[in-house]
Parts: sequence; C-alpha cells; structure tokens
Amino acid sequence: MMAAGVATSIGAVLPWITASFGTQSGSLLGTELGQLSSTPILGANTGVAVFVLGVAVAALGLIAAALPRVRSAMGLVGLLVAIAAGVVIATAVPSILTEMDNLSAGSTGMSVMFGYGFFVSVLGTVVAGVASIWVALASR
Repeated sequence: MMAAGVATSIGAVLPWITASFGTQSGSLLGTELGQLSSTPILGANTGVAVFVLGVAVAALGLIAAALPRVRSAMGLVGLLVAIAAGVVIATAVPSILTEMDNLSAGSTGMSVMFGYGFFVSVLGTVVAGVASIWVALASR
C-alpha cells in the first residue's frame, strides 16, 4: 500500500502528455494540466489532487503496518482513497485526449502520446486499490 501510494504521487509530477516533432520534444506534467485548452474538472489541481491522494494512501499503509488493530479499517479507507484517485485521473482523460488531438491536428508529423507519468499514476492507483483490499481482508 505504501509503495503504491508513493508511485501514484510520483506519477503526478511526471509527464502526462509527451509531444515530439522531429528532434524537438516537450511534455506536460500532471500538475500542469490547467494549461490544457480543454481544462479537466479539477483544472490545474488535478495532478495536485492525485499527488495528495497518493500520499494519503501511503500514510494509511504506514498506519496499517504500525498499528495492527486498525489494519482492516486502514485497508478500507485506503481503498476509498485509491478509488478517489482513480476517479480524478479518469476525469482528466477526456481533456488530455482533446489536447492530444488538437496538438496532432495542428501539425503534420507531430507525435503526441500519453506520458509515462500518467501510466505510473494509473498503475500506482490500481495497485493501491488491490493492496488496500488485501490489507483489509488479511487482517480479519
């Protein structure tokens, strides 16, 4: 749970959109999504929200490891936080796809794709959810 929460947070500050044109390339971090022409629901706070939720999952994992009596409860709360992170990421996807289409249409030969930070956050969120379920069930 802790490692998955950290991965989710790290992914939020890595590139979520990467574009390249010839030898030039650029990227947009998860915390910079407010710069999109089609702003996500949480705007510039999307990446920040994913970061904070990842830190929360990591903290809940630490509490679950340190206090066996509350392990089940921390697992359930961790699952809810992981779901919230997934929802935040999912709400940003339409805006990211729109921006990717706009960048691709604006110039022939431009390659635009999801950045690795997006996938790190998604994977961290999924693993955090699974780990939270495991922690909740293993402590019963």
